[in-house]
Amino acid sequence: EAMGRKSEAKRLAGAAASVGRAADAAWDGGWYLRGWYDDGSPLGSRRSKGCRIDSIAQSWAALCAEATLEKRGAALDAAVSMLFGSDGLVRLFAPPFEPGEQAGYIVSYGPGFRENGGQYNHGALWLALALFREGRREQGLSVLRACLPGQGESWGAEPFVLAADAYACPERLGEAGWSWYTGSAAWFFRIAAEELLGLRLKGGRLTLSPELPDDWAGWDGVWTDAVGNAHRIHVTRAGVTVDGEFTNILPFSP
Repeated sequence: EAMGRKSEAKRLAGAAASVGRAADAAWDGGWYLRGWYDDGSPLGSRRSKGCRIDSIAQSWAALCAEATLEKRGAALDAAVSMLFGSDGLVRLFAPPFEPGEQAGYIVSYGPGFRENGGQYNHGALWLALALFREGRREQGLSVLRACLPGQGESWGAEPFVLAADAYACPERLGEAGWSWYTGSAAWFFRIAAEELLGLRLKGGRLTLSPELPDDWAGWDGVWTDAVGNAHRIHVTRAGVTVDGEFTNILPFSP
């Protein structure tokens, strides 16, 4: 559309909407299916043995315009209650696959390790993103905090960098795998900056629409623009000031 190619844009928008409607139809009664096996049996279903619920399908529903509000809410309720455990881990899916189940390469990991039912931080962070998008700030912040390094004594990796995952296997509960994982770090930074602090860049403008958790009075920061000028940001429940003036637009030069 921005390039004036309206007919092509209309065709692509129609195709995207069709895919979105198909995804919304993959409903299992309380949450979204992850998919189907080649023989037609469902994956991520209440009828499944391993992977009864997968966080990714529930999280990405919040990013799909065709997903109905009621289903999105129910799906996120299910994901939080069934995957965010009292041990502080945000599992990618539950329960894990056991050896012998035909679910692809992830079965090569033991139950609770990495993608096989562990806390795989990409998936956990997408759940945080979805919760923020649905206005569930407290839950979103709790999931973000669960992804921080060193949440338990058994972490076993550097306490100052994000890892790819944390194990949910009882014998290795909370241990980190693949530290210095830049993909997880990038998603964490983007969700914290855009969804929590409300910093968004669009159309050559940097705007600020913070989502303050209930126990936050506000925050202060310094934004350095493209030519090196520092601008002081002060955020409270009364509004946003930049360099002492009320505004939600920050100086930006591409």
